[in-house]
Amino acid sequence: MTRLHFLQTGGLAGLKMTADLDTADLTPEEATVIDKLVDAALAEAAPPSPDPRVRDDQQYEVTIVRNGERKVLRGSGLRLPAAFRALVAELQKRAEPSR
Repeated sequence: MTRLHFLQTGGLAGLKMTADLDTADLTPEEATVIDKLVDAALAEAAPPSPDPRVRDDQQYEVTIVRNGERKVLRGSGLRLPAAFRALVAELQKRAEPSR
């Protein structure tokens, strides 16, 4: 079982998007896709820190809880490694505006 919390902030409108996901609540096929994306993102080199000079850049944070361990991945829109970008894209599909 993998639990995820996704947070997207920044951008021109400053819209905050969030998603909470538990693979136990998904179909086996959906859970497999999410777990593979998480595995790839965790295996990849850490995303670089956001560039403070880019004020309107999207900021992404994914908190992953699996087997009692908690890991947080952070990155910005223009500097996302491929696997982290794929995970973010999947979580964006499930995200909703938040305050």
